[in-house]
Amino acid sequence: MPEFQYDRIKDSFKGWLWRVTKNHVAEFLRKKYRDGARRSELPDTATGESPALERIADPDAAPDAMWDEEWRDHLLKRALLRVRSMVSARSYQIFHLSTVKGWTVDQVKENLRIGRTQIYLARHRVGRLVKKELETLRKELE
Repeated sequence: MPEFQYDRIKDSFKGWLWRVTKNHVAEFLRKKYRDGARRSELPDTATGESPALERIADPDAAPDAMWDEEWRDHLLKRALLRVRSMVSARSYQIFHLSTVKGWTVDQVKENLRIGRTQIYLARHRVGRLVKKELETLRKELE
């Protein structure tokens, strides 16, 4: 990091790293879409940045909030992977469809041809294990 000069008054390391990363992503996307074939798919923007960059929150606003959200998503994915190996494939499938994918109980019931009681029971049991794993992961990793 030869260009980095830490000055606590001006900015934080996270802010500097955020800007460097954003600039590298912007340059990568500019090179990727420089071809005329892809240029027609890009909508006109007021800033001239690519649409992918516009979806990224303003780093000065709250980069910590976005990183915290990504951290929570990472923890949830790891907890789901751990729980998946602890329960039956059917129970995990019911939980995944109804909780993660957001299917209604009736949709799960029709697609898997099972009763409502089995759905509620699987969601409760697997959900309890996921919560327990999340707590364990937080203690281990934070």
